[in-house]
Amino acid sequence: MRTTKLMAGALTLLVLVGGAAAAETVQSSEGTVYTLPANVSRIEEYAFYGDGELREIRIPEGVTEIGDLCFSGDNYLVSLTLPDGLAELPYGALESCFRLMDFDLPQGLKKISGSALQYNYYLTHLTLPSSLTEIEQLNFIGLHGLQSLTLAEDDAAFKLDETNGLLMTADGTRLLHCFSDISPAEEIILPEGMKTIDPFAFHYDVTVEKIVLPEGTETIGLLAFGICPKLTEIVIPASVTAIGVMEGQAGSGSITSFAQNVLVTPEGSPAWDWAQKTGVTVKAPETNE
Repeated sequence: MRTTKLMAGALTLLVLVGGAAAAETVQSSEGTVYTLPANVSRIEEYAFYGDGELREIRIPEGVTEIGDLCFSGDNYLVSLTLPDGLAELPYGALESCFRLMDFDLPQGLKKISGSALQYNYYLTHLTLPSSLTEIEQLNFIGLHGLQSLTLAEDDAAFKLDETNGLLMTADGTRLLHCFSDISPAEEIILPEGMKTIDPFAFHYDVTVEKIVLPEGTETIGLLAFGICPKLTEIVIPASVTAIGVMEGQAGSGSITSFAQNVLVTPEGSPAWDWAQKTGVTVKAPETNE
């Protein structure tokens, strides 16, 4: 095994190969199609980062690892084929591939690292393979073109509430994201057993007016209710103790964007005290006496 560099125009690609390698590049009126040779096994970090020419990239089955931010910012990339033997989609791998439309997650994928899929505006469908067991935070922001989210019938790690577009862990303790573009709703009552609301979980939900968190919820992530212009009532139980937090970030930030996003929580609760300190509008629940 030796290391070599493949060149495609201004693009430099570091790969590990077992022999001579040659990439196939095809020019057309619709853009550049780039096919890696079959003996490539690894693609380094930033390999295709910010490329402005490639329209389609085909990664062969021999590739078992790709680096962080590998395809990030490829604004002209429309189609990407990844091998089923790829076990992890690393940090920021496909972040901000604005025009990506034709893409399927590998069937052997086990982990999607943070920010790997965010801001793919034109992605219309996404199917989570049954092999997938871990999805880190910040993966579903900006998928506004998504028309369908599908889970494998034998998926043991995640579940989908199709009525409200809620993607959760199979045990129902973590909400990863609410896909409001697929299943818009004016009122969402989260299921019992929920513990954690991921950062940006309801971000840019332009339909929802009321969200109710169940008793026992403990954590609300950073900007979980950010840019929700119609949201006027967020019911938060006294059990919530961590507010505006995100993995890898010290301290805490806001969970809302607008003054009309009112928190409804018991007076003296952690959420009440947090709202008082941050200036977020808060009121106590109405009681029937």
